[in-house]
Amino acid sequence: MTEGASIYLTQSISGCNNPTNNRKLTDARAVSITQNGNAAVFVTTANDGSACTISGTFTQWGRMGQVRGTYACTSGEVGAAVLFEMSNVPFMFTARLQSQSSNFGCTSSGELAGVIPR
Repeated sequence: MTEGASIYLTQSISGCNNPTNNRKLTDARAVSITQNGNAAVFVTTANDGSACTISGTFTQWGRMGQVRGTYACTSGEVGAAVLFEMSNVPFMFTARLQSQSSNFGCTSSGELAGVIPR
């Protein structure tokens, strides 16, 4: 389990039903990662308190990992997501992200990078 870590999320969002949701963003987030066997839960929380949770199956791919599953955000957005090229080395976490909203119509891709405190 990793708690109290901070990450930067850089994301491109497009194809949304509401065009004002289409954007590029870079945002600092708090993150919590919990793994129990192959089940993984990844929660990011923004400074404004909004949060998204990705729940799925963890797969190890050599030195990197992947979580494929679903996501739900406090905004009401839900859909499918995959975190891939995940790397957790001492004091650092990186990953790439792709998601497809099933109710807002948005497609997103991005990167996560952060420092894990001791």
